[in-house]
Amino acid sequence: MTSPYTSAPTSTFELSGNAVVDPLLNDSYQKWGGALGTRADLTFSFPWIDGNTALWQTDYSTGNEPAATYHYGFNATQMEAARKAIQAWVDVADIGFTEISETSSDVGDFRFAFSSALPEANWGWCVYPSNYWASAGDTWVNSTYGSETDWSAGTYNYEALIHEIGHGLGLKHPFDGSPTLPTGLDTRQYSLMSYTDAPYSQFVEYSTDAGGAYSRLVSPVNPDTPMLYDIAAIQYLYGANLSYKTGDDVYTFDPADPFYRTIWDAGGNDAVSVANFSQGCILDLQPGHYSKVTILSSPPQGVEWSEPLPATLYDGTDNLAIAYGCDIENAVGGSGDDYLIGNTLGNSLSGGAGGDTLAGSSGADTLIGGGGDDTAVFSGAATDYVVAYDAAAALYTVMDTVSGRDGTDSLAAVEWLKFSDGTLAPAGLAQNDTSSVNIETTVSADDYPWATDSGGVVSVGGSASSGVIDSSGDQDLFQVSLTAGTTYVFDLIRTSGGLSDPYLSLYDPLVTQVAGDDDGGGSLNARITYTAVATGTHYLGAYDADTGTGAYTITATVAQTGPASSTSGPDTLQGTAAADDMNGDYGNDTLWGGDGNDTLQGGYDHDQLFGESGRDDLSGNDGNDSLDGGLGLDTLSGGAGNDVYYPGYDAVDVIQDLGLAGDMDAVIVPYQLPKYTLPGGIENGEIAAASQAGNLTGNAANNALTGNDGNNSLSGLGGRDAILGGGGLDTLLGGGGTDTLNGGKGADVFDFNVPGEIGLNKARDIIADFKAADGDKIDVAGVDANASTAGNQAFGFIGASAFSAAGQLRFDAVAHVLHGNTDLDSTPEFSIQLNGVASLSAAAMVL
Repeated sequence: MTSPYTSAPTSTFELSGNAVVDPLLNDSYQKWGGALGTRADLTFSFPWIDGNTALWQTDYSTGNEPAATYHYGFNATQMEAARKAIQAWVDVADIGFTEISETSSDVGDFRFAFSSALPEANWGWCVYPSNYWASAGDTWVNSTYGSETDWSAGTYNYEALIHEIGHGLGLKHPFDGSPTLPTGLDTRQYSLMSYTDAPYSQFVEYSTDAGGAYSRLVSPVNPDTPMLYDIAAIQYLYGANLSYKTGDDVYTFDPADPFYRTIWDAGGNDAVSVANFSQGCILDLQPGHYSKVTILSSPPQGVEWSEPLPATLYDGTDNLAIAYGCDIENAVGGSGDDYLIGNTLGNSLSGGAGGDTLAGSSGADTLIGGGGDDTAVFSGAATDYVVAYDAAAALYTVMDTVSGRDGTDSLAAVEWLKFSDGTLAPAGLAQNDTSSVNIETTVSADDYPWATDSGGVVSVGGSASSGVIDSSGDQDLFQVSLTAGTTYVFDLIRTSGGLSDPYLSLYDPLVTQVAGDDDGGGSLNARITYTAVATGTHYLGAYDADTGTGAYTITATVAQTGPASSTSGPDTLQGTAAADDMNGDYGNDTLWGGDGNDTLQGGYDHDQLFGESGRDDLSGNDGNDSLDGGLGLDTLSGGAGNDVYYPGYDAVDVIQDLGLAGDMDAVIVPYQLPKYTLPGGIENGEIAAASQAGNLTGNAANNALTGNDGNNSLSGLGGRDAILGGGGLDTLLGGGGTDTLNGGKGADVFDFNVPGEIGLNKARDIIADFKAADGDKIDVAGVDANASTAGNQAFGFIGASAFSAAGQLRFDAVAHVLHGNTDLDSTPEFSIQLNGVASLSAAAMVL
């Protein structure tokens, strides 16, 4: 029992020798209770509650907080916040706290109150453990904060309470005394005993007033638990709480609620889940490591602000830590491109939708890719692993033959295996392995010969069947059982690799082709809708009509008789042969129009709209949508968000994009279209993967234009454009603005026609990958070399010499810049940056 004039027992300790623990240990070297690492049982109380008198030690402190002009107790909200802040320490360390009511002979070891004795710069303070001073453990808060109403988790008030209680338990600031934390670690990302905000901790909240005016508030994100180093230090003093979170716990987060947090969990089979997130996250289950639970501000569209935002905006980087000594077994991704990292336990890493990366580390791990193009990561070279496939379970087994490293992992729905010396497809390894990976004799599920006795089977209404086109000309055949009079839908979907023109064909029981398609599935996938004439085994053929290779899935379903009704979750709605009107409403929806002139509206989230045949009207509305008109003259409108358009090749679809500020929209151009110009409001364009030639022209915006493996002509027009040729012999023209040109593979031509479009000094165009040895050329034949002479004059190349006349090109090998002079002075009228180029000759140019 502690009286107003005494303190609880303490004991002394020595430093640990740990470089992140010792800078947090108080320099009086005292802790509550018994020996180092043992439990302490303490009490706490709230003085001056309900007008009661409070008693204090006569020489209580030099600040004499109890006798200040303003001194008073906590209200109900503040008391509850103090209780939760105490509990935050109890959760992680072997400390017991009991709340008591104050009497003349009994008060808490820790007491909480306000006082005006604190300087204006101090929120509050608390004294380290002491068996002499009755003030030890007492938390005094500056009376100017007494009117604060928000003391909830995540606020500065709540974090400050945890901070001051940390002092009362024996922790100091990491920058005080000796030793200290290095500057880079002395932040609240690692310890809430620090005074320095975490890097990139500034979060922006947007609001509107009654008149519709926008405003924004930028403020730091505060920790809502003791952080990684705090937990390590407090557990050194008192031991860990081994009774906290011993069940099977799942740790989830709100995509709209930023935080800094550390997980301490004493047992059970636990998981960290971002299944409700659409942004890609990094989840690292290793003790002492940090994750990135991606949380972004959502600025209103089309609003211009008078002041720029700070460069240190919060995005969730390193916002979640796993405490030292804490075991979390599982991680679950969301619909974004996630990176999941295991620990030494047998982890289950499930990527969900999106292109995920799964790194199990050591232990017998289960890696489940889910939807998207997923990769499993292994630490050794490919020759160190044995790969086997279990067709019945649809699981790959990857065994590391090096003891104590990656162990033996089970993989499902994973398209790629990334080794230290390269990335390979597991199906490709099992089918016709060209590496020295050891393969079991089990036949791969992707080994489907073009024969009616193929082992490939597609089940109507069942799970998708997987296959791989591993070389040009490869064809796979699957059996599917159909019933006469029933209408079916067959989908071939690319999952990884470079299938440029996937083709799906259907054969009846007599092996006569009855249907085929290479674009009806949208986004360069294939779809067949067919009403069976005969009952029995039919055959589905899969191949690439171009020369592409890669993995795919095939599904078969019974066609709906009418569009299904939407719900508040993710929906898949299939239209009919008539004119359908469908609305996905809430959730990430997939809408198929079918035949007829259809109207499809995505709704509020990230939707996929496929018009199929007919003259369709597709509207994505809110969210990052994908719109594919299919056959017919269609109208595509993405609405707000980063939308992707897939115009059909049989007619020029009308794209109506809002061009909202902050949106980044793209058009994937069918390679069958000989030329295409980006509509206004579209920032990015890409020629669909294939080896055929295609021409793509940008607009006045800042465009990113990407070619394919054919011989492309890519022209940026206005804006600051980034142009990538891809494979093939490409011609790249930046147009106006400061452009960056990257030819990619093959002998490419970088075409320049007007000095004003090429730019000068900082406004000059950049060629990022010029390689004369590969046949690349800089074409300036369209530029008049002498502005004072009629006609289009040719340039002369003078090497590194100074200009002496008009019509000269010189190359500065130190700055890697080609300069051009078109008049009689000695200064250039245009220049071109050639990154990494140390020498240049006239043979590399068209003059």
